Amino acid sequence: MPARYDDELEIRTKGTVVTHVRVEFTYEIVRVTDGASLVTGHTVHAALDRDGRPCRLPPHVRALLEETSTETAGRP
Repeated sequence: MPARYDDELEIRTKGTVVTHVRVEFTYEIVRVTDGASLVTGHTVHAALDRDGRPCRLPPHVRALLEETSTETAGRP
């Protein structure tokens, strides 16, 4: 289903901790007028240190993502 130039769109995203180093974000673009889901997708991100090597996610980031995942559990 295509979006048109004047369509109002809502971008929904959710972050999920995959490992101690990686996070996955899922995305859904929804047309506001009729609630139609137009497209979904995801990206995976890794935490890196200053030298470009993988490192653990900072505790406050991990806690925030885990809290958000818990709050949105069961939502469409």
